[in-house]
Amino acid sequence: MKNTVILTVIVFIVAIASCSNSKHTTTSSSGTTAITDENKLNGNWQLTSIIDAKIAFDVLFPNKKPTLVFKLPSANISGNGGCNGYGGEVKIEGSNINFSKIMHTMMACDGINGENQFFKTLESATAYRVDADTNLILLKAGVSVMQFVKK
Repeated sequence: MKNTVILTVIVFIVAIASCSNSKHTTTSSSGTTAITDENKLNGNWQLTSIIDAKIAFDVLFPNKKPTLVFKLPSANISGNGGCNGYGGEVKIEGSNINFSKIMHTMMACDGINGENQFFKTLESATAYRVDADTNLILLKAGVSVMQFVKK
């Protein structure tokens, strides 16, 4: 009886400890295992650079810089595109990332071309990396397409 109580307490402590761990292990289709650290992605990010834009960054976003908010382990993202608020879904597997089902409000503002470019580029990203815990880089085909700074 005493051994059963001790074993139950140990199992309970291990269960509680594992719930507080913010790292998730995922297995890719190739069978390799990667760890995604939610603490690095979670929070508010502000766009600092968008590649392939034909117009200067400050002209694309004259009033407000776009933001991206992760609330992992929830698959929901949110933010502001520079004018309109938005929400959508994110799927993360290792360093691969996929944004989908992005919906936004439809206010008329200066900089709407930048916002359209933001949403298009966000949905095209296929991978990510976080440098120094404060810089988020979204990639497409291994090339940086968007850069954010943690706020």
